[in-house]
Order: sequence, then C-alpha cells, then structure tokens
Amino acid sequence: MMGVRAARSSLPDIRRERLDPAPEIAMLTELLALHEIFRLNTGLLRNALAGVDDASARRKLHPDINPVAFLVIHLLDARFSMARMIGAPAENPHQAAWDAASSFDALPGVPPLEELLALWHGVSTALAERWPRMTAADLAAPAPHPFPVADPSRMGGLAFLLQHESYHLGQLGLLRRMLGLPAMIWTADIPGTSDSR
Repeated sequence: MMGVRAARSSLPDIRRERLDPAPEIAMLTELLALHEIFRLNTGLLRNALAGVDDASARRKLHPDINPVAFLVIHLLDARFSMARMIGAPAENPHQAAWDAASSFDALPGVPPLEELLALWHGVSTALAERWPRMTAADLAAPAPHPFPVADPSRMGGLAFLLQHESYHLGQLGLLRRMLGLPAMIWTADIPGTSDSR
C-alpha cells in the first residue's frame, strides 16, 4: 500500500479550526459520511496547492484546460453555493465578478492563492459550524435548484456538491503533476483528525 507522508505547504499557514461537530451537538447519522468527505476535501485543497505559486496557478498548460486558479475559484464558488443552500453564514466578496465571467480569461482579476485559501478556510469554517445543527427537515427540504442526482433534496445537493469537489480535487492533482510538482499528499494534517491513513 502506498505510504502516507506529511504535507509541507509553501503557502502561508492559515489559522485552522477543528471541523468536528461541537461535542454538545449530535450530528444526524445520515450526515456523518458526507461530513467526513467535507473534512477531507477541506484539507486536500491545501495539499493540492502545496508548492504552486501564483504565476503557475494562472498558467494554462493547454488551450483546452483551465488553469489551477480557475479550478480553485470554481471550487470556492461551489462551497459558497453549499453554504447558501444549508444556511451557513458566508459571503463571497468576489461573487458578482465571478458570476459575470464566462471563462477564466474573462475574470476581472484573479486573487492570489493566499487570498483564495483564506476564503476557503472562512467558508469551510462557516459550513463546519452549520453541519451539526442541520435537522432532518433541513435535509429533506428541496434543493434550491436541480442537481444531476436522483435525490432532489438538500441532502442530494450536498452529496452532489461534495462529489463535485472530489472530482475537481483530482483534476488539481493532475495539474500539479503537469507543473512538475510531486503528487498531492494525503495527510493527517486535516483539522479534527489525529492519524494518517
């Protein structure tokens, strides 16, 4: 089996908060597996960007492939969409500009990776605080728009958005290899975990 190494990021360390549910609040059992994927994906974005500088993140490696920075913006946009869907208090200061852009080249400006990671941390913290407070009625409510899954509820929306994140994290892993960087590292350096797997 492939060994697990600790991640070393060249990006500035952002204050990390545990993404575990508050101990006094019992999370719904049906959310536990999705919450684990959420926690894992939260840490894996940092690992996928380890060693990537801003110039490399903006570089198109092929005319038909979006650069790293675009994928990070797309992932952020989806996380903010998840926050709106479940009522987590998080505002994206770039939402209007990102909504108006039809492509990476049409973006009015691409924030540095440090800023994008700070936004990721902020929205992820807001989501982590909301997850254990969701009720069965919250999850059963219709999603705000259709997702390509059979379940039209918010629970189905969460499942899709987390799968969507995982898909794009895989793309980031491939792009980092195309930039000449080592493979993305799976690590225990994820808030709320104590062991490597």
